[in-house]
Amino acid sequence: MHVLDHYGNHAGNFSPAESISSATVVRRQVEITADAEQRLAISRSLILATAENLRWALDTDLLDSALDALKNALPDCQSNDAIMGQEGNFRRTAWAVLDSRLPPGSA
Repeated sequence: MHVLDHYGNHAGNFSPAESISSATVVRRQVEITADAEQRLAISRSLILATAENLRWALDTDLLDSALDALKNALPDCQSNDAIMGQEGNFRRTAWAVLDSRLPPGSA
């Protein structure tokens, strides 16, 4: 899992230690991601899940229209760039919502 900061810069990542990685799991992950359509389907699912989680975490209906737009756009995305563009649109809206909920002077 990669962690990004408020500005979208890489802030760190989490991964299992080499000593507990399963060769079978790693091999299967490589097989799955080698198929472009499966890779895109996984990407779409991950983006939608994180967007829904962010909507839940902020506990506001201000993200409903942005989440609906993301849900409608993702099935038509046929490349990683298109998926990341839709994710960026949603996250830009989410950051604006978060900034509006923070106390003055803390953003």
